[in-house]
Amino acid sequence: MAKTVSRRGFTLIELLVVIAIIAVLIALLLPAVQSARVAARRAQCINNLKQIGLALHNYLAASGSFPMANTIAYSDPGVQTTWGTWSCHALMLGYIDNQPLYNAANFSWNCWYDVGYNIKSTVFNARINSFLCPSDSKAGPLNRNFNTIVPPTSQTYPWGGCRLDCAGCGFEFGQYENATSNHPGGSNVLFADGSVTFIKSTIAMPTWWALGTKDGGEVVTSGSY
Repeated sequence: MAKTVSRRGFTLIELLVVIAIIAVLIALLLPAVQSARVAARRAQCINNLKQIGLALHNYLAASGSFPMANTIAYSDPGVQTTWGTWSCHALMLGYIDNQPLYNAANFSWNCWYDVGYNIKSTVFNARINSFLCPSDSKAGPLNRNFNTIVPPTSQTYPWGGCRLDCAGCGFEFGQYENATSNHPGGSNVLFADGSVTFIKSTIAMPTWWALGTKDGGEVVTSGSY
């Protein structure tokens, strides 16, 4: 006579308990994973800024000055402009392992519109990883600088301007853009000495102004930011 073997399965309640435990573990794990990703992206951002700082000082050593924030170039034959021209980022390409791209740029022509853009659109639209924060997948091309007027990633003044001679803009010949980032609470900032510091969005506006220019002559201590 064959022996009957009894096999016990999971009850519905036991199965639900197991699923609930797994869900709790996942809920606890996801924030830790996200936090690790944020920390890694912030570290990569800091490294990119340090590479830019090194490039700036190599440019300084070779040229006797930091690269210009903006240049003058032709937009059409016989027409020179300061609008939509090459930025300091483009000027330092040769010092940040992008000499071929620098050689391909014709700095006599602007890079944003009309004849100049048609000539150099490939260089203008190039995406350089060293200039991009890993937390910002939608960062723009080479010609974006910003102003230290509104604190970084400001929630109080989240606005910018463009120029006075077009409707709905605001500032003549030069974009006005906040320093922004997707890092929680502020932005990583590169100083002229090559150091990188995280600046909170709650920084006092006069302190942010003082950090942005030497012309005021203010003495700013590290404790104020």
